[in-house]
Amino acid sequence: MPDTQPANSDGAPVPVEQAKTRRKPKINPVLLGIRKTPPKPVMPLNGLSIVEQFFFKSPPERPQVIIGGCMRLRLPPAVTHFSIPRVVALLKKSAAHHHRLSCYIDPATATTHPLAHTADKLPLNIAVAARTTHRKLTRLLRAALNTNFDTSNTSRPLWRCVLLVPESALKEFEHLPQSPDFTIVRDDIPEDKLPDPEAPEPFVDTPEGGIFFEAVFAFHHCLGDGLCLYTFSKTIFSEMIAENFLAEKLDISTFPVNTEPPPVMDNLLEPAFWQVAPSAVSFLAGYAKGFSKNRFKQIRKAINMEEEAFETEKDGDAAVEASAASSSSAAVTAAGNTTLTVPAPDALSTSNSSAALLPEPNPLSQTSARLLTYPSSLITALRETCRANGTSITSLLLIASLASTLTALSSHSAPPKTQGYVLTTSFRHLIPGSELIYGGDKQSDPSMAVFGGYAGAAMKSSLKMLDSSDLFERARSVKGATAAAFKDSLGRAMLVNYVYRRKWLWNMIQKYSSGLRGKVERSFSIELANLGVWKYHTASPTAPPEDNRVRLYAFWGAANSSFDGARGFFNVGSVTLGGDMSLAVSYDVGVVGEDKAKVFVETLDGILKKVAARDGAKGKMSIAEARGVQANGDSSRPKEGRKEKSK
Repeated sequence: MPDTQPANSDGAPVPVEQAKTRRKPKINPVLLGIRKTPPKPVMPLNGLSIVEQFFFKSPPERPQVIIGGCMRLRLPPAVTHFSIPRVVALLKKSAAHHHRLSCYIDPATATTHPLAHTADKLPLNIAVAARTTHRKLTRLLRAALNTNFDTSNTSRPLWRCVLLVPESALKEFEHLPQSPDFTIVRDDIPEDKLPDPEAPEPFVDTPEGGIFFEAVFAFHHCLGDGLCLYTFSKTIFSEMIAENFLAEKLDISTFPVNTEPPPVMDNLLEPAFWQVAPSAVSFLAGYAKGFSKNRFKQIRKAINMEEEAFETEKDGDAAVEASAASSSSAAVTAAGNTTLTVPAPDALSTSNSSAALLPEPNPLSQTSARLLTYPSSLITALRETCRANGTSITSLLLIASLASTLTALSSHSAPPKTQGYVLTTSFRHLIPGSELIYGGDKQSDPSMAVFGGYAGAAMKSSLKMLDSSDLFERARSVKGATAAAFKDSLGRAMLVNYVYRRKWLWNMIQKYSSGLRGKVERSFSIELANLGVWKYHTASPTAPPEDNRVRLYAFWGAANSSFDGARGFFNVGSVTLGGDMSLAVSYDVGVVGEDKAKVFVETLDGILKKVAARDGAKGKMSIAEARGVQANGDSSRPKEGRKEKSK
């Protein structure tokens, strides 16, 4: 009897030939949450998952969970004119491919409904600004991450985009009425209001010329997970080809809007008791041992991080302004990779106040971000050194981030000898048609084309981090934990699903677990979101002139770090495209301040370069050496080779 694993979202069976070429999964699919019979839906087909509903229903006066992305692009060489209406039309068509990007969410039922039937009628939130300096790019990303969406508005989707375009493209609209499809942002802010005293750094583009532009995106987390940044960008790049830019007329009035909702994750799970029992025991044991402990209590007091600081808005705002006054907008490292700093918020005025897409950010949301890029040559050397020392780039990046936290907070009372971290994972193998567990290519897997929420997180509350510890030994110790993160996070997702399907149990836990999430998540210092390693899904910067696709020069993903229950001092997002790696470090400036964030990023950057400089050599490197400080003489070094188990 042929394998009947669905190949498409419509339930079509996998061809016999494909079934025969499948690899045998290393883990029993049942243990991965895949059932032989379809699960009984627990949510409406056009509804939100349990976690997505939690994000959607956050209090309106509090910061929301927002995912941001930033791309630097160059038009195909054949395109010699930048047309704002044409780019907006292509964004509309790209959004029409995905239901979650072309729908509104009913606040009463938490269900999604199309905003239009064709792409040309989609009412998107698109703003356009002149492309002048790095500071403007980072300011707009900062505003995008800290500006709440109006979840009660059923006439707009819960995502926005800001385009930074050549000034010549904006001159065409100087004497024209405001377009209904986009808003032109007037950001002529007086210099004395900017937080950095340095002169603005202009964009320095490549010698070969061409037309460059940037796109800043922000999505409410209830729409999808971090990988959706990659999913949507892949759709955008498929539309941004020379033919579409050069066509005399681009008619999108006949392109239909996708009305098929993505599979709701909780409808793909229906675990049995034996599947959730280990996760329930592990979570309760972990909480009892240390999840609720505030391991940075003294440091929090020293940098004004007590809970009352979040409740006193005026005091919090003053602290943010004082911290932002000493921040700088951009710095170039010695190796040539650029660090972009997103400063504290300033009001951005628009030409149409009734359609202001970037109003003044939520005063309680003070997320800032610093963006790093690394060339493939450095990443290759980094990978070879990690392999020679029995670890991986992901594990090293985690340990380097934890070590950098020690440096950033060293001006206060001695940090604890153990730190906590969070790793994000993906459950896209659950999406019907996915071949991921059978060895399918993730680049072309159908699950990667779905815009929805299929992410989880695994956490560890106590990892020893001492100056005398060996950097690579610590990385090896968490390598097994990073591999187990998928299993742990899936177990938690199944546990939540199991409890939700039993309303009496769900209501009881809701009643007695008030404040649990905040206690758990504020115990950590790092959250690492690794979006993976991918081939270029459009033309690379070095593509030949005959390539008709848009060129991608940089791709970053960041997240709002100011929402209730933020899980770490620093959130580190990484993605590797064509061998080039981008890092985005986001943080709440009301918690750590720009001065400490600068130290963190500089230390992290330095550690990665020191490891890469070894160029595949095997050998030890102490945490103190990696951080560039003198060892403190501690003698409680973890035993070499001892594996840290994920909690």
